[in-house]
Amino acid sequence: MGKRAPAEVSMDMTPMIDVVFQLMIFFLVTINMDQEQLLKDLVLPPSYYSKEQKTKDPFQLTIQVSEDGKYYLGNQPVNIQRLRVVLKDAVRRVGAPNLPVLIRGDKDARHKAIRDVMDSCSEFGIYKIRFAGLKRSAGEPPGAPTP
Repeated sequence: MGKRAPAEVSMDMTPMIDVVFQLMIFFLVTINMDQEQLLKDLVLPPSYYSKEQKTKDPFQLTIQVSEDGKYYLGNQPVNIQRLRVVLKDAVRRVGAPNLPVLIRGDKDARHKAIRDVMDSCSEFGIYKIRFAGLKRSAGEPPGAPTP
């Protein structure tokens, strides 16, 4: 009997490549928003008791709501159905308890538009919801103009 040559071992890389592309898509959707990606004409409501966000969670998803009730991811407009698809996909990848959402709503946006975003988040089990506001000092009168 002769010696057998060792069998060649190979690994199918297709699933690994799929995972890498899925991660790339996720990080592109949830990438840190630079000042250029924030809506310029969005006026945040005043907040006297807010805390400044020192660090940003890498998984944080920022949703912006304009004065006329339109939704934006980054500076790209999306409808509520597309927003739900993005939330569902992000929850599938990160997990609902680990996905923080920051809502940047215009001070004149209707409550229904903000509420629709909140309802969409709760539909997928997201409860880490924060709201952006302009920091005001305690001594500033309530009617003071927004800077």
